[in-house]
Parts: sequence; C-alpha cells; structure tokens
Amino acid sequence: GEPVRVVREDPERRGLLYAGTETGAWFSVDNGASWNAFKGIPAVPVTDLEVRHGDLIAATEGRAFWILDDLSMLRQQNAEVTRAPVHLFAPRAAILTSGGGGFGGGGGASRVGRNPPAGATVHFRLAAAPDSNAKATLEFLDARGAVVRTYSSRPAAGPGASGGPGGGPRLTPKAGLNSFSWDLRRDGPT
Repeated sequence: GEPVRVVREDPERRGLLYAGTETGAWFSVDNGASWNAFKGIPAVPVTDLEVRHGDLIAATEGRAFWILDDLSMLRQQNAEVTRAPVHLFAPRAAILTSGGGGFGGGGGASRVGRNPPAGATVHFRLAAAPDSNAKATLEFLDARGAVVRTYSSRPAAGPGASGGPGGGPRLTPKAGLNSFSWDLRRDGPT
C-alpha cells in the first residue's frame, strides 16, 4: 500500500478512523478493517487531520487546508443503515442566521472554497431510486409534530409552494446517499 502519514480516531465514535496518505484522505467505520476514500480532496499528500466541531480538517502538501463538513453521517453509519430501504440520518444542530456569509465573489472566486449551505442539511439514504411516478416528500416538523415546511419531488400547486417553480428547491431523491438543505424558514405568503 501507499505510505500513511496520519491516523486519527473520531472523538465521538469509537472505531471510526480517518487516515491521511500520499494520495488523499480515507475513512474506516470498522476500526480499520476496510477503508474508503473521501471524494473531493485532490490527490495530494495529507499530512495531518483533526476533527473539530463535527468537521474533519485536513492539512495537505501543496493544496492548503480542506474542511470536510459534517461527519454526522459517518458517525451514524452501521450495518442496519446499509440494509434499510430508507434511512434518515439525525441532522446536526442548525442555526438560523441572516445573510449568506462566507468568502467568494469578485475575480478570485474560482480559487475559493465553498461554504456549507445556510440552514439545516438533512441526509437520507435510499436503497433504490423511487419510481418515476411516485411522489417523494420531505417534511420538517416543529417540537409539537406540526408540519412547518414540506418539499416534494413534484411541483406543488400555487405560487410560493415548496418543491415547485418559484417555491424553493424540489426534492430529487436517488439511490444511495441524498442531501437536502432547508433554510429554516416557513413557506412565504402567497
């Protein structure tokens, strides 16, 4: 195999390991018995890794620092999740803020990293893609169980309806891991 430069264990989940090698970063959910490559990091030496605030920070040679946002899916991964037809991962805490924040814009935006979306990001896994005729919905509930916002794979009727033209993003579920970001706001007035 290739030379390993650093190995770290997740501070919240025993047996979840992260490794930096000569060609990237890897993770193992089974205490090192098998390894998977992180996607999105260039093929460069990863010299150090640190878990901070639920994110994985990777120092590289020649490509600066990379932050892999939100390790909650890896922390919750197990055999039951893999076998289930549908699994909703518990999201991490989200904060409602105003404005976009972050870096970017201007002439050098192509060289700047991308911040995670504002609001709450939920991750869910589907064993198979939904039937093209089926309607998939994702509902956000308040503490009493009342629906606050609904997103759908089909356009909703009326102006300002979620999941349709002018009403926010449409849910586009596929087989495997899916992510969806909610801005923590209710539907706008019609």
